[in-house]
Amino acid sequence: MRTVLQGTRVRLERLHAERHGQELFDASHGPGVDPELWRYLPYGPFAEVEEMRSWLAECSSSKDPLFFAVVDVATGQAGGMVSFLRIALEHRCIEIGHIWFGRALQRTPQATEAIYLLARHAFDDLGNRRLEWKCNASNARSRRAAGRFGFTFEGVFRQHMIVKGANRDTAWYALLDREWPRRRAAFEAWLDPANFDAEGLQRRPLSATGILESRDPDTPTWFIDELDYAGRENLDADHVARYDVKEDASAASEVALLSDFGLTSDSLVVEFGAGTGQFSVAVAPVCAQVIAVDVSPLMLGELAGKAEALCLTNIEMVRAGFLTYEHTGSPADLIYSRYALHHLPDFWKAVAFDRLRRMICPGGIVRLWDVVYDFAPSHAEDRIEAWCATGGETVEAEWTRAELEEHVRDEYSTFTWLLEPMMRRSGFEIARAEHSDDGVFSKYLLRAV
Repeated sequence: MRTVLQGTRVRLERLHAERHGQELFDASHGPGVDPELWRYLPYGPFAEVEEMRSWLAECSSSKDPLFFAVVDVATGQAGGMVSFLRIALEHRCIEIGHIWFGRALQRTPQATEAIYLLARHAFDDLGNRRLEWKCNASNARSRRAAGRFGFTFEGVFRQHMIVKGANRDTAWYALLDREWPRRRAAFEAWLDPANFDAEGLQRRPLSATGILESRDPDTPTWFIDELDYAGRENLDADHVARYDVKEDASAASEVALLSDFGLTSDSLVVEFGAGTGQFSVAVAPVCAQVIAVDVSPLMLGELAGKAEALCLTNIEMVRAGFLTYEHTGSPADLIYSRYALHHLPDFWKAVAFDRLRRMICPGGIVRLWDVVYDFAPSHAEDRIEAWCATGGETVEAEWTRAELEEHVRDEYSTFTWLLEPMMRRSGFEIARAEHSDDGVFSKYLLRAV
């Protein structure tokens, strides 16, 4: 295993207590340090630099975990630590962990490159079949990071450890060798200097630079990649973290409504565009199984955290979309989708409806709630302007005017008089249609015929 992993922005050097000690202490202690940095780690913080240096000396002598200091190439300063651990040569399996970054490296290309260097070494140089990422199940930041880096959530080990006197449930994630070539390409595309503007801001998020794991390699080249149509905000970790504050899905009332239309404890429910899982976690206790489908790994990460916290074991999460999810087993009894279909252009909406009909049982119900315009094109300017005027100013807690304008400009909401014929042509009857007074929102109950 190499002693130095060299990148463009950072290099990973084998940990050396004397060489790195002071810099690592400065990066992790004192004014301006992230107060959450040590919360989920089994050690730290340290009272003084010598105490930390003594601990670093123990770390540097370890072969498993094998620790590295993260050194910023531009400054030459060590600003974080990472490691390989649980090195199972006979199984060609390895884990990365003990990861922390000081404030200067957090949420930077340097931090992302550090993870890329570890993954590249694990797969390309060491020939591993499996790369693992584990964290405290309560550590939302680490779980979002795992999703962003392309790791797949595999479950939670309950009461796995006692850390700093408290119970730790451990969330498991993994990346496989067959997934790595696409993930490597995604890392390299994101780290490309062309992906950053003059101020150093990313042009496209990392989770938008990959290819859907569920996409069939035999898919025609003219077929769209749904991740490209996911919506910028759904691939933005900050947006995902505040989504539930901004948007109440009225999940309880939706479950009550659907119970009147055939939802039972035996129902198989498929939700498309599951997002943070407001509906999935509400319906799971009253049905047999929920399959939560979403193209955004960040959204699925949020949903996974909720399902684990609520001890819901009947939710299966699938990273896919309307066009790529492959349904197997018994037909669905209920399909649910809220604010997701508008991400597809109209041609692909029609394809999506056809696919939905083929995965649902006769008489099954589709609940669709979305931005669907119920007005004539001649009224579009006045109606859209009136809707955009309802936007607020605080992005953290409300939908802003800029976000509503972005929806109209960059997404694919269509007219009711275009969408409804697609439904009927695909084998659905419209059991109920409700349109908001401003002609912007529509709710449908469709029955498969």
